[in-house]
Amino acid sequence: MNSRRRRGGRVLLTIGLACAAGPTGCDDEPGPRDAAQQPVDLQPGANVYLVVSTTEAAPGEEIRIEARVSVGGAEMTPTAFVARLRYDPGRLVLIESVPLDDKVVRAANLAAGPGLARFAGAAAAGIGSETLFGVRARVARPGYAAGLAVELDELDVLEGGVRDVAAQTHVSARVYVEPRIVR
Repeated sequence: MNSRRRRGGRVLLTIGLACAAGPTGCDDEPGPRDAAQQPVDLQPGANVYLVVSTTEAAPGEEIRIEARVSVGGAEMTPTAFVARLRYDPGRLVLIESVPLDDKVVRAANLAAGPGLARFAGAAAAGIGSETLFGVRARVARPGYAAGLAVELDELDVLEGGVRDVAAQTHVSARVYVEPRIVR
């Protein structure tokens, strides 16, 4: 069996084994302006970064966290991913994975370990949006954004034959803010 089939099988196996979340409601009203809102600084090639609804939520309030992929200056169509979200469990409590209506089969394990959630997704025709995964979380203590990080284990693209470009992907250590995703 060639490595492409094994890798695709690992992604589908990961999706099958991880626990999926149920549907949620959403509120498309814009959120408050956040002082940390800045444009995303894309590097050439594939980029993965985190976006939060706000960095100024008070304890007890809910926020949304999304991992996104964007391609700068290259023709790439992501088809599958395996990623991890690291967070400070003393500052954030993950509530649920947010389902997205983009024909990507996703799975999430929000209890992969203390301060660790795992996500996987795949779409044969390509991931049709920039969002790899989304999660709702409740703020336990201020300063939660400083402990957030996304780690990419696998990012498959169609171009050049199905291949994993995770090692060549720029993963931003910065957390970006987008007030309109408050849900």
